Amino acid sequence: MRASLAVLTLLVCSCATPVPLSLPIDVVGDGEHGVVLLQAILVVNPGTVCRRATDGDEWLRLRVQMGWEVSSLAADYVDFAVEQLVVVPLPIGSQLLGTVVSSEEGVDIVTLDIQRCDQRIPQACLMRLSRRTCQIAIILRDQEAGEERTLAVYSGL
Repeated sequence: MRASLAVLTLLVCSCATPVPLSLPIDVVGDGEHGVVLLQAILVVNPGTVCRRATDGDEWLRLRVQMGWEVSSLAADYVDFAVEQLVVVPLPIGSQLLGTVVSSEEGVDIVTLDIQRCDQRIPQACLMRLSRRTCQIAIILRDQEAGEERTLAVYSGL
């Protein structure tokens, strides 16, 4: 019993801090550089939805939605004068392969490429994005399954 508790504690503590990703951020076509500034994978509450935070109050609500595991992320984790945050939940049983940034007709398109895996813990990709005057579309793409869906389209700031 104590061993199980120790393993659970280690797992929870390891999930409290965002894990920076070294996955590539590809800019394609007439895509814009500097849209995605940083990505991190976090363990989140089941039912977390794609959402954006553009100020401290929204960031607080977003942290509550994601769950206690991210309570260690400070309120000043991001400078909202020049950045915004978007949380993108990953489907259970998938992992992030990379991120592609492109643009079409004045809209920045951020596509998260995923693949199937044995991951059963609810996770999300937390992205720090630059504040932009154009719209930003968030797309989730599973190339193996041939599926792509738009999760959100956010107005420019």
